[in-house]
Amino acid sequence: MSKFIVLFNTAAAKTKATRRGWERQLIDDFIRAVHRKQYECDSYEVLIARLKLIDGSELMPEGPENFIEVEKKQYGKQRLPIKMYGIAQGYIPFDKVLKPLVERTESSVFIPFRNFYDMRQIRNGLFKRCFVEVHRVA
Repeated sequence: MSKFIVLFNTAAAKTKATRRGWERQLIDDFIRAVHRKQYECDSYEVLIARLKLIDGSELMPEGPENFIEVEKKQYGKQRLPIKMYGIAQGYIPFDKVLKPLVERTESSVFIPFRNFYDMRQIRNGLFKRCFVEVHRVA
């Protein structure tokens, strides 16, 4: 049985320490806070369930591992689910994307943030070079 790690990589995101609007500042702070957040999945089914939580197609259950808190004077204290920010309307065929992991031809797969969104939702390259990484560890 394979084990997997799901990891958020937002190191290359173009964020700023301060923005004019609080909504954009909240997105920037979320992107910085979610960097290197990881989940361990004991099976392929658990991996698919986690990815569905991340893309927003499943409801996020309560629990400290599923939420982060960010706080700034502009917007106060916010408790945000660890998923794609806002309403992600893209479609990702997870079985097709994860096929190299299942067939053991690759040990890692990188899913760009932009794949989770409809192209009309992406603006100013905010999520450029941000990924959800999936690694097979066993």
